[in-house]
This record gives sequence, C-alpha cells and structure tokens, in this order.
Amino acid sequence: MNSVLVPGKKLCSIHRAANSALSQHIQATHDAVDAHRSQKDIINITVECQESDVITDSGSEKYKALFHGLLYRPTTRELSVEGPERDTKAEAIKDSDVMGKAYELEGELGLKRVAQRLERKVWSKQEIVGAVDSSFESLLLDPLAKTGTKQEKLIPPGEGWTRFNDEMLWNARSEVYFVQIGSQMGKYLMKDTRSKQFQEVNSPHSPLDISVSVRVGGANLVRRGTKLERTVLLAELPKIARLAMKFPLSFLDSPASAFALFQGLRSAEAADWCAKNFHTRLLPALASKIHNWETRELQDVLERVIKELDSELLKGPIALSGCSAIIALLLGDRLVVSGVGQVRAVLLFADGSVRQLLAGTHDFLAAGERERVEEACGIIRNGLVHRTLDGMDAAERILRARSCFEVLDLEAGGPVD
Repeated sequence: MNSVLVPGKKLCSIHRAANSALSQHIQATHDAVDAHRSQKDIINITVECQESDVITDSGSEKYKALFHGLLYRPTTRELSVEGPERDTKAEAIKDSDVMGKAYELEGELGLKRVAQRLERKVWSKQEIVGAVDSSFESLLLDPLAKTGTKQEKLIPPGEGWTRFNDEMLWNARSEVYFVQIGSQMGKYLMKDTRSKQFQEVNSPHSPLDISVSVRVGGANLVRRGTKLERTVLLAELPKIARLAMKFPLSFLDSPASAFALFQGLRSAEAADWCAKNFHTRLLPALASKIHNWETRELQDVLERVIKELDSELLKGPIALSGCSAIIALLLGDRLVVSGVGQVRAVLLFADGSVRQLLAGTHDFLAAGERERVEEACGIIRNGLVHRTLDGMDAAERILRARSCFEVLDLEAGGPVD
C-alpha cells in the first residue's frame, strides 16, 4: 500500500491522550530546566574543632575552616575545600573569611588557590583583627580581583603550550614557561639547572617568511648490482613534525626544509636505516628551542644528529654496513650543512663560479688526514684503519665481505643442511 504525505501539513497522533501526555512531559522538562537555572549556589563555611594527639602550649585542640558548597552551574555538584589546621579559633575564622571572599571574587579556582596559600600563611595579630579585604589581598593571584574586575589571561604566540598551573603555561620541549596572569604577567621564564629557580628569558622568536625558491634532485649510481644511496627531502619541517611526531614547530623561519644524502659503503642497509630515522633526531632537536637559533647552534644540532645516528647504528646488526652522510638544513635565508665520510657540498652560482661548503675524504695519503689518524692511535694498512696489529687479516676479510655469509665462510643463502 502506498501512502502520500501532503507537504505543509503538521503530522500528529490521532490519540488525544497521547498528545496531551507528550505536551505535559515537554512542559515539565522546560519547567525543570528553568528551575535549575534559577537556583542559587548554597554555600556553607564553618570552623571545625578537633582534638589533636599533640599537646602544645595552646592546648590540644586544633581548628580548621571548612568550605562546603552545592553548586548548580554549569552542572549540579558538591565542592568541599579545607583550610589548614590552626592552634587558635581566631586564625581559623580568619581563614574562613578569606576563603569565602576568594570564592566570591575568583570562583572555584580562586578558592582552591587561596586554600593552598593559606598552608604557608601565618596570621599576625593585626591581620586577625583587621578587615577581610586587606587580609587576603596578598593571597590573590589576580590583582584586579579585589575590585570585582576579572583580568583576562594572556595567550602566548605559537603552539605547543600546555597548562602548568593556574598562573602559567608550559612549553614542554623547550622547558619555557609563560605567565598568563599575576604580578609577572606576560613574562617568559625558565628554571635554572642548578638553583631550580625561575629566571626571566627573552620572548620566543617571531618567525620570518623569506621568499626563497628551492629545487632538489637526486641521482644514484648502481654499484655491486644495487643502489647504495638514499636521498630524503623534508620539504616542510613544521608539517612533518605535526603529522609524524605529533608536536608543532611554530618558531622556525620559513622556508624550513631539510635534505639528506646517505651513501652506503658495503651495503645499503645502514644508509636505508639512516634515511628512515634521521628526522626522529632532527625534529625534536629543533623543537627544543623556541628562541632564535644562532648559526653555530644549528651546526651543533646537525653534528649531534649525525653522532646519534652513528651511535645507534653501532648498536645494531647492520653496524658493518657503514655509510657516509650529509645533511643540509634551510631555515629562512640560512643554509647549514654538516656531514661525515666521503661527502662534498658545493654552491653553484649563475655566473659559473663555485663555492665549496664542505668536503670530507678518506685519503690517508694526505698529510693532514694521516696525522689525524695517527694521533688517534690508529694504524693504516692497505687503505684501512686498524686499532691494533693483531687480527688485521681477519679485520680486512670482514670489512671487505659483501654479506654476513662471507664473514662466516658460508654460501650465499645459508647452509644447505
């Protein structure tokens, strides 16, 4: 059976009792919501007296201010906050007055913050008999709260900030703090490694957008029947950091790019591993600072990345593979290059001139290179460097092996049995 609905008509049930019940239910729901919104918070502040196991000159009784509230906004919930233990009832009463005033002006967060500060507060006789307003001004975070005016919290530039406490935000990777509110509002702080005290630092770097066109290409030579080189281009470091590492890079000049070339020596395993993992060392290093990077600091970052890759390689099963590496980092109008092994970086200009930025060779016949090896207590024989004369033949055989099977004198693919 087909049914046709006429547009414009209001559909309703033909059962009047059902319609009436539905209307009453909707009206009751609206009335309950209106009643809930009109309800006021119920606040009860008392002073509790309890016996203490420790008997002092003031007696064995301890006093404590108790704040209990039934809050209706944004949802119905209970709030209970305790003040510190006091030797006298007058001190506890003063605590209760200050806690009530703090909740009135700054709400729940202000109440909890003042309760924490009361733990370290010692009331003087003048403060106990004095007015409440003058007593709690030193405990307020917001200097404008006493006037009834709410101070807006400042928002720092960039991304990666998380909440440290009610006053400050924290950039975890750079360990820089930003004060949003209070007497130090707007300042950037760092903890001194020795004293563990906060010290003011400069504002984060304001990124510059430089108009630079960059093109990257790669070519590989097939040697020993395989391709031993690996090239990697990280065109947009902030985007890759967000997608691959799950953290932002908001304080780098643009363009922010990196190019890496890894050339395997005996096989491609080490070069392939470095190509897949070098960004996991580079990006966290760049995120460790939100201030302006000096060129020397960027060079140190690249050298540290290469050393970390080398250290990880030596711990793994492909340590004998070996590779040369060169990394170029472009931040704005600065190009920083670092490498190890048989690498070279050359700038080619439109007028045909060239400028060599980096050159690394292993020509042990050169006087400078040979002296460097001998100063490190190395021994050169047949173009290879050894630590000692013992086992030199075995070392040469291992270094010249094309696979682990040749090292063990096994056929390629392993033993047949």
